[in-house]
Amino acid sequence: MRNSVCYDSAVVPRPDRFNASRRARSGFTLIELMVIVMIISIISALAGPGMMRALAASRAQRAVYDLSRLARRARSEALTYGRAYMLQYRADGRGRFELWRGTTDVCRANAWGTIAAVGGCTTSPPSIDCADFFDANGYSSGSHFVTINTPVQRVCFEPDDDLWLDTGTGTFVRSDAGVRLALDRYSPSGGTALEQRAVLIPPGAAPRVER
Repeated sequence: MRNSVCYDSAVVPRPDRFNASRRARSGFTLIELMVIVMIISIISALAGPGMMRALAASRAQRAVYDLSRLARRARSEALTYGRAYMLQYRADGRGRFELWRGTTDVCRANAWGTIAAVGGCTTSPPSIDCADFFDANGYSSGSHFVTINTPVQRVCFEPDDDLWLDTGTGTFVRSDAGVRLALDRYSPSGGTALEQRAVLIPPGAAPRVER
């Protein structure tokens, strides 16, 4: 007669059920955890630089759209309120543009030197005459920086949709070709620009981001 053991499932658990329950409750071993941590570290090291580049490109893209919105606001408010509006470039840090309201509808008839000197343009809203500003320093980070690359010092919009430019001579000249305001993105070490994005300001049309 063969020996046999009877298990009462209500009193003594069967060995196969006991082992399955123990496996279900068991966690990772120390070696398994170390392997998982090492894999995560390798993936992070490989993906990190690419993520930083993607974030830097995204900030540069946001910068060019914000500059485009500032230029569109200048034209829109000139048409709406019947006054000249002027974008003033300032070489502060990475560069900035300030949007100033004129007191007349003619670019050359406004005393911009007096208007732009009143109240400053450092907060939002900065003063009664400064409508807004764009500061390239706000789009830089530890992995890159953005600078304004512009051929003009002042861009002026009139209510009749004429566009006037000052290239640094101190006087406005009517433009039939428009102007291109570029934003260059650099690595912290400088050198050659990694990429360039630009805002196109045509006469008689809304400013737009260059494609």
